[in-house]
Amino acid sequence: MKGKSALFLAAVLMGMTAVSGKEPPGFSAVQTVSASSGVNVAVHTPEEIAEYYRTHQFSLSQKDEYALEPSLVSPYSAGKLSDGSVQNGLNALNFVRYTAGLDEVKIKEDYCALTQAASLVNALNGGISHTPARPSGLPDSLYDAGCQGAGSSNLADGYRNVADSIITGYMSDNYPSLIPRMGHRRWCLNPSMQYTGFGKAGRYGAMYAFDNSFGKTDATGVCWPAQNMPVNFCHDDYIWTYSRGQVVNGSSVKVTLTRKNDMKTWSLYSGSSDGEFYVNNDGYGRKGCIIFQPKKVSYKAGDVFEVNITGADTEINYTVTFFDLNNVQSAPPEEAVRCDIDGNGSVSTSDLVMIKKYIIGHDRSVSASAADLNGDGTVDVRDFLTIRAILMK
Repeated sequence: MKGKSALFLAAVLMGMTAVSGKEPPGFSAVQTVSASSGVNVAVHTPEEIAEYYRTHQFSLSQKDEYALEPSLVSPYSAGKLSDGSVQNGLNALNFVRYTAGLDEVKIKEDYCALTQAASLVNALNGGISHTPARPSGLPDSLYDAGCQGAGSSNLADGYRNVADSIITGYMSDNYPSLIPRMGHRRWCLNPSMQYTGFGKAGRYGAMYAFDNSFGKTDATGVCWPAQNMPVNFCHDDYIWTYSRGQVVNGSSVKVTLTRKNDMKTWSLYSGSSDGEFYVNNDGYGRKGCIIFQPKKVSYKAGDVFEVNITGADTEINYTVTFFDLNNVQSAPPEEAVRCDIDGNGSVSTSDLVMIKKYIIGHDRSVSASAADLNGDGTVDVRDFLTIRAILMK
C-alpha cells in the first residue's frame, strides 16, 4: 500500500470514535418464517414488506377524486377517477398481493371504463348488484357496459375510497353471507390476475376481478393472513384462508391452529366448536379454499401461529408471524447489503474494521471481490469510506 493512502486512512480512523461499536440506524435482524409445505408463493420479510409499504403508500381516508365527474342525471355520464385515486387503490391492492407473495397487477383502461359504468348503474339503482336492473332512461351502451362491469367485478358500497374498499372491505369479507366463500379476497389474491381497473360513483365502487391474463401459474397455497402479516390490517375476528389451487374434499379436511407463544390450540373442521370452518371449491380466483375463523382469539405484534392442515391431497404446514408495520425498519438498501462484508445481516463497525485490516495487509480472510465495494478492481481507502458513510448516516 502506498504511504500517502496509509496516512489518509490513518487520518480517517482518527475520526471513528463517533461510530465505533455502534450499530447503524435503519437496520434490524431479518425475520424469517419456519419451513412450510403446501405453500410455494414468495415469502417476504417484515423489513421487505415495510419497505414496500413505504414506497407504495396508500390512504384509507382520502376522498376519491375524479378526472371527470359522473353524472347521475340525464344526460348520463359514467365519469372517470383521477389518476391519483386509481393509483391509491392500485397501491393498496398490490400491497396485499406483495405481502401474500404474489405478482403486482397493472391498470387497464378498458377495465376502468367497465367498473366506472358498473358504479354508475348501481348508484342510479341505489344498491349493489352483479346483475343490475336497467335504470330508466339509461342509454343501451352505458347499461351494457355497466352490466358487463358489475358481473366481472368486486363491488363496494359506502367505503371512503377505492383503497378502503380493498383493505377494509374485500380483504376482510367479514359478513355472514360472505364468509363461506371469501370470494372478494380470493379475487384480490388471484395469482393469474395481471390487470385490473377501478370505478366509483357516489358511494358505489367496483374493482375489476375477472382478469386471468397472466395465465396458468404454479402458485399453490395462497394464504391470508400471510406468512409475515402486518397486524395493522388484521382485527380480532379476522377470517383465515388458504387457497390450494385445486379441488379439496371438505369433509376430510381439518385445520390445527397453534399459537406458539402459549401453545393454545384450535381444532377447526366441519362441525367444530372452536370456530367457523368452510371449504369452497368455486372458482373465485383459486379453487379449493379452506376457510377458518377461530373463536376467542386476538392478534398482536410478535404472535406466531403454526397452521397444520390435514385431509387435503398433501399435508400442509406453514407459520404466520404478526408484526407491526410502524415498528419494523425497512429492508436494507442494496448498497448496505453489498457492504455487509461479515454477512451478519447488517452493516456495522466490524465491517469497517475488516476492510481496514485488509487494506493495511493484516487480514486477508475476506476475498478481494467482497472487499472491492465500488467495483474499481482495487481495495483501497475509497472502499473504506463507502462503509463509513453508511455508518454515519
